[in-house]
Amino acid sequence: MVTDASDTGKAIPVVTGAATGVISFIGLVLWFGLPIFPNNDKLPSRLIETRSPYPTMAAASGPTDPGEATYQTVCAACHQANGQGLPGAFPPLAESEWVTGDPETFVRIVLAGLTGPITVKGQPFNAMMPPPPGLDDEKIAAVVTFVRSRFNNKASAVDKAKVAEVRASLAGRATPWTAAELQALRKPGDAKPAAEQAAPAAAAPGTPGGPTPTPPPDPPKGATTGTPIGTGQVPANVDPDPVAPPKAN
Repeated sequence: MVTDASDTGKAIPVVTGAATGVISFIGLVLWFGLPIFPNNDKLPSRLIETRSPYPTMAAASGPTDPGEATYQTVCAACHQANGQGLPGAFPPLAESEWVTGDPETFVRIVLAGLTGPITVKGQPFNAMMPPPPGLDDEKIAAVVTFVRSRFNNKASAVDKAKVAEVRASLAGRATPWTAAELQALRKPGDAKPAAEQAAPAAAAPGTPGGPTPTPPPDPPKGATTGTPIGTGQVPANVDPDPVAPPKAN
């Protein structure tokens, strides 16, 4: 195979022409002291990769706690990321007596939902909370434990076995709970929510914690003292028979 190397019509083999060009290039590079394969120091500045002087920020990662991940996905829209809820609409979970009380009550709410009026931290609410869909016992235990230990709550953890136990006790319940039903299911000894605790009975006067008894008033000045009425005795200065006529002398 041949090609026209010039417009003079001389035929030069392609391979020979290519070899000649490579040799000529190498000779010129060596003649001027240039490297055959230049590094960054020999390249023009516009061809050199520039690096920012600022440290590269790592991409934000999601929560590592599975309970926190479930909370952000399922619960935060209503109860807010800080657990404070929305006044008049969704009750707070932070420092809630329904959260930090017995764990079974909180698990029952997550499993079956809640409806009707309820008082939380002294504030009335009346909203419908459907049970979160797609949560198995492990995820429920994780999110319940997360809520009971965050938002200034300091309650014990809940494991998967406890959730399974409560689920079995519901016997397939499909209707949400009311606050009255949940309160009736509390075990003896469980603390009641603060809003439902009965006020302690007033102590009797004179007993520890009771009011100080008021002493009787002093008798009027000049009043005659004697044996109180009802003792069977007559005071010395009182006529035993004031209606009887005086005896004749």
